[in-house]
Amino acid sequence: MKRHGYLLSSSALLAIVFCTSVKAHGNEYTVGDYKENLVYVYPVSTDFNWQKKTRRDHEKGINKKSQAIIVKDIEHKVINSKSISFRLDRFNTKHSFCYGVRFNNSESVFEIEIKNKISDELDTMKTCPFILTINGKSQNIEIKFNYDFNTWLQQSSFYPAVEFANYINDKIDTNADKITFNATVIKPISEGRVLLDMSSIYLTDKFKNLRELNIREFKIAQHNDNSFLFPNLTNIIDLSFSRNLIDKLKANTFKNLESLKILDLRGNNIKYIEDQAFNGLSELEKLNLDRNYISSINSKTFAGLKNLKELELANMTHSKSNPQDEDIFLELNGTQDLKNLETLKLINSRISKIDKNFFNSMISLKEIELQENKITEISESIFTHNPNLTKINLSSNQIKYLPYLGLKNRNEYYENPTNISSINLSNNKIEFIDDNFFNSIPNIENLDLSKNLIVHINKTTFSNELKILNLSENKLSYIPNNISKNLIELNLSNNEIQNIDKQLYYYHNITDLKLQGNKLYSLANEVFKSQSNLKNLDLGHNKFTKIPIDALKPLQNIETLNLSGNYIDFLSQDLFDSLPNLQNLYLNDNLSENKMEIFFDRNINLNSISIMNSLKKSDLYKANQFFSGSNAVTIHNYYDN
Repeated sequence: MKRHGYLLSSSALLAIVFCTSVKAHGNEYTVGDYKENLVYVYPVSTDFNWQKKTRRDHEKGINKKSQAIIVKDIEHKVINSKSISFRLDRFNTKHSFCYGVRFNNSESVFEIEIKNKISDELDTMKTCPFILTINGKSQNIEIKFNYDFNTWLQQSSFYPAVEFANYINDKIDTNADKITFNATVIKPISEGRVLLDMSSIYLTDKFKNLRELNIREFKIAQHNDNSFLFPNLTNIIDLSFSRNLIDKLKANTFKNLESLKILDLRGNNIKYIEDQAFNGLSELEKLNLDRNYISSINSKTFAGLKNLKELELANMTHSKSNPQDEDIFLELNGTQDLKNLETLKLINSRISKIDKNFFNSMISLKEIELQENKITEISESIFTHNPNLTKINLSSNQIKYLPYLGLKNRNEYYENPTNISSINLSNNKIEFIDDNFFNSIPNIENLDLSKNLIVHINKTTFSNELKILNLSENKLSYIPNNISKNLIELNLSNNEIQNIDKQLYYYHNITDLKLQGNKLYSLANEVFKSQSNLKNLDLGHNKFTKIPIDALKPLQNIETLNLSGNYIDFLSQDLFDSLPNLQNLYLNDNLSENKMEIFFDRNINLNSISIMNSLKKSDLYKANQFFSGSNAVTIHNYYDN
């Protein structure tokens, strides 16, 4: 494909411009073939018989060494043997780069030579207005100077972006499905003024079938109301203006992008969104406003986004250098017209309070992410109108009390209970759980209450549908019993539990039990009698000095056992004989004064054994000998000397 000219435009896109015609007050003049630096212009329809000159005629009197000469030749033949008076005048002084018009009438051939002064704009196409007078009749005409690429490159070699343009010349293909470039080809601009003109991409019809446009990290600021209108890009479905300098979204900003489905504005400086800013985006499905400075959202902010499915408003204080960050609180007020919204992300936006009606119109909402904010309480009616909600993340807030999760006022509760299956409340300030907390969420399956201040849990608190429960890093001194008969994963690590007796009897289906980091010092015989399905058991970093054989004997399906960080100095071979499916054994950092003695004679099912800083040197030698030749088994042991 022959490239007739180039125009640096809209954010790192080098739009290829084919100058096919010029107009003079209704009369269209078609541009003929390029040959070297010559453009042949002749009218499509006119009273005069215009024709292209021959190549030989053009070569006369042309200074090929000139840096700034574009020759446009207009030829006419004498009609009815009458002479024609022809004059071309420059009339707009604003276009200072168009000057030096020379007119030559020789042998009925009109030759116009116009010197084009190189400016500091990286633009290969210029337009100069002239007055064309023929036999006393004047018309305004605009002549476009469209350098061929090699000529422009030679004349502009001192510009930092020329290497980038050369790269595009080699790589870009407008017929391809995807047009990209490597930003490393752009040289740094150290001094001087260089203007990158991006205006034409908003007007050109060469990209009318464009589907995706990514203008990321280009330091673009919205300087006028038309910055994002793209009048000819009505088919675009994916637009990214991320990591620029946009600070405000005005009404009707995107009104022409009627087919847009994905809009990415993350990482800008947006502080304010006018009402109706997203007007016209009725097909939009995903909107990302992550890492901006939006401080308020009202009932009209997202008006018209009737098909929006995913909205991200996370990290509203992304710049640590901004001294106002500490004062930014995202206020969620009013009812949003977002009936099809399924996913809402409001992570790390310093939200302190949410209006109880904020979620009312979001009847299709399935997932809410509100972690890492300053929320202290949740209204009891806040999720009343969200029957499809399945996942809530409220971790890393300042919540102290758990209400009914917004379903207290649902009269139809027993006929149509909520579908919430996963709640993350980790890293809050919860001290106790109300007995009625789970009455409004009977289908809960996954609950994370880790990193709180919980001391006591009542038997009637939890739902029987609960399968995964994380209570790690709380203040529990015992194992809660009768939580859920369907529980399969229970994490009680890093609490203050001292004893395991019969509390685990109720959990027949559990497969993963974590008790590391407590104050356990002994295991009663048959303590795991009901846990025949247990596959992973973590007893690390407690105060065990020995592990009774009968304690682990019921664990016929155990695959991973962690006993690291205890005070164990002896493990019987019979202990491993009772665990036929054990594959991974961790015995690191046992702190007994006497290094651990362990017998490997008959246990050959292990795939991995880690015994760092625990074995006697003699037993380390035995272990290495026993497992020699097995690539699957790893043995580690560190000594200070």
